[in-house]
Amino acid sequence: MTELRRRMIEDMKLHGFSERTRASYLATVRQLAKHYMRSPDPLSEEELRIFFLHLVQERKASPSTVRQYLSGIKFLYERTLGRDWPTLPLLRPAKRRTLPVILSREEVWDLLGRVETFKHRVALNLIYSCGLRLLEATHLRLTVQGVDKVLTYLARYVHRMAITNSPHPGLTPWPKTGPAAVSYARTAPHGPAARLFT
Repeated sequence: MTELRRRMIEDMKLHGFSERTRASYLATVRQLAKHYMRSPDPLSEEELRIFFLHLVQERKASPSTVRQYLSGIKFLYERTLGRDWPTLPLLRPAKRRTLPVILSREEVWDLLGRVETFKHRVALNLIYSCGLRLLEATHLRLTVQGVDKVLTYLARYVHRMAITNSPHPGLTPWPKTGPAAVSYARTAPHGPAARLFT
């Protein structure tokens, strides 16, 4: 093990990096040394810039891979070798923004129709039909009583979400004496209720 590698490992341990992060950073520095066939210590800023151009243009590395290389190499030069190079921050590639895949109505119903367990099918249909987010769905509770009130209560719940953008402020649970069908776990913990999605 070279002295530079040993010092970098020690510095990463002092920073509390996990074993996986340390291995990743060492691998990026090893690739840099392999590219130039010499220790990375005497390399110049221009040589670093050329190396990153090689990653992007010739190896067609993804932005996440380039960021990984940059993190490891930046740690070596700034922390272990104590160099403050203005070029390094300029090398950070922009994140690729991709649009989410939007399923057609037919694809959604086909997907929901393939769910074999009745409980899961009901839960997923409820989530999709009401446009609930995951957090909202996991906090719903359902009892056997008052199933006809479920849609009314959910409509109030979703309407309140649209106004306040918060799942619980001001959401009044059904009274204990009434047919409590759906309640939010934090604001309505009372009554015999079982989690809908467990």
